[in-house]
Amino acid sequence: MRAAGKGRLTRLLVAGNPPGVIAGSIVRVEFLPSARAFDAVISAVLTALGEWLLIRPQIAVPPARSRQRLPAATIVAFATIVGCVGGIYGIGGGSILAPVLISSGHSRP
Repeated sequence: MRAAGKGRLTRLLVAGNPPGVIAGSIVRVEFLPSARAFDAVISAVLTALGEWLLIRPQIAVPPARSRQRLPAATIVAFATIVGCVGGIYGIGGGSILAPVLISSGHSRP
């Protein structure tokens, strides 16, 4: 029996991520051809993610039903941004996206 809403998160992520990856790969080739510019962008992204993980309150994770989930438009927008960063970085965006989704109550696609 299929649970209500199962696969919704996957559809939202797929709607946003591929356009972001394409945009990110274009940005990388056209606007960040030097190693210095690339290193600056990656340093900024990883520093911001690390700070967010450190500053975020470390509280016990409440049960899934009581967590507030992100709105669909926010997930698509975030997936697009992460796809763009992933396209620039040359990696999949899962390492960037996973901490945010898990902390907001999306434990599985």
